[in-house]
Amino acid sequence: MMTRPQRIEYEILDCAINGARGADGYTTTLAEFLMRLRALFPGIEAPEFTDACRRLVEQNALSLRKLGTEYRDGPNDVTCFLNEPRVVFHLHSSANSQPYFKELSAFIDMPGKFKRRPAPTSSDA
Repeated sequence: MMTRPQRIEYEILDCAINGARGADGYTTTLAEFLMRLRALFPGIEAPEFTDACRRLVEQNALSLRKLGTEYRDGPNDVTCFLNEPRVVFHLHSSANSQPYFKELSAFIDMPGKFKRRPAPTSSDA
């Protein structure tokens, strides 16, 4: 079963990996992304999103960019990087995005009779 923080990370990575539009990545604002997350979690607040972004950046599963600036751990905490609800920023996939996204995907609850297909192996090619 997927935890709430894992599901938030999953949604962020889904956008970074599958919703990216070229070099700009997935363009959004804090307010827009929170509206998206509220469909799953009514009442979600900004700290849950920014904490998830920080965790993903720390494990090299997400890259954040804003106005030509890339977030890097250090003096600029991610909450400061994403502190304004209407400032545009970009979600980009990183080296560990796909592996972690696949790991999270395995935790998604499927309907009772749904059978997950096994992952393809190199012998399937």
